[in-house]
Amino acid sequence: RAFDPAPGAQTTLAGAVLKIWEASPLPGRFGAPGVVTRAEAAGIVVACGDGALNVTRLQRAGSKPMPAAAFLAGRPLAIGTRLGGANG
Repeated sequence: RAFDPAPGAQTTLAGAVLKIWEASPLPGRFGAPGVVTRAEAAGIVVACGDGALNVTRLQRAGSKPMPAAAFLAGRPLAIGTRLGGANG
């Protein structure tokens, strides 16, 4: 368990919990916090208040953790999709 901290970070997508298991920070300006600015096999880039996160491993409700490429193969994300909040 030392290498797999629970519960990890989480947000919501279409009203369902989405756990984030691996991500790395990206400096710069990316837009409004929570908005997906890039979605590709190398990662899902989500804007933050300061910079962005490149999410590389995540888990949707009822599934196992998976790489971004596998997640996107099962549920493509459009650029501009908002995570978290009332609409995420």
